[in-house]
Amino acid sequence: MRALTLSELVNISQHAFVGTPTDAFSQWDTIGKQRRIVTYTMVDVHSSIDGRPTPTASVMLRTLGGISGNIGQVVPGEAMLRTGETAAMFVTTLSQDLYGVTGMSQGHYPLTTDGSRRLHAITNGLEMQAGPDAAVHRLDGRTVSEVESLVFQELTRGTH
Repeated sequence: MRALTLSELVNISQHAFVGTPTDAFSQWDTIGKQRRIVTYTMVDVHSSIDGRPTPTASVMLRTLGGISGNIGQVVPGEAMLRTGETAAMFVTTLSQDLYGVTGMSQGHYPLTTDGSRRLHAITNGLEMQAGPDAAVHRLDGRTVSEVESLVFQELTRGTH
C-alpha cells in the first residue's frame, strides 16, 4: 500500500476529530461483490481537529474484519478501533450516517495514555513505502494541538 501524505489524508477526509469508541459489533456484509466480516463501531466525538464541525456527537465507523460467531477475519493495515481507547481519527463518508477510517490505519492514531495526548501511529501489519511527507511520519508522536495546527495549514494551503 502507498502511504498517504498528510495533505492527501487531510483533503480526502470529510472530518478529523478526537473520539472514543463506546460500542462495537461485527457481522457478515457484502462489500463490493464479496461477503466479509465487517465491524461497526460507535464513536463519541470529543473535539474536532480540523476546525470542521462533526455531523453528530457520535458517529458510526465501519472497518473491515472482526469476529462473527466462531469465524474471525483480519485485514492487514485496517484500523483497529478499541472500545474505550481515545484516538485521533480521519474519516470519509461511506453513506448517510456511516463513515470509514481514511486510508485504513493511516487515519487512526490512538492517543498516549500518559496524559500528554500525543498521537501514536499503528500500521497494523501494513507494509508501505512511506517518505518523510507521509502522514504516519508527520503525525506520530505529535500532540493533538500540534496536529490541529498541521491540519489547519493543509486545509488553508489550497485557499491562498
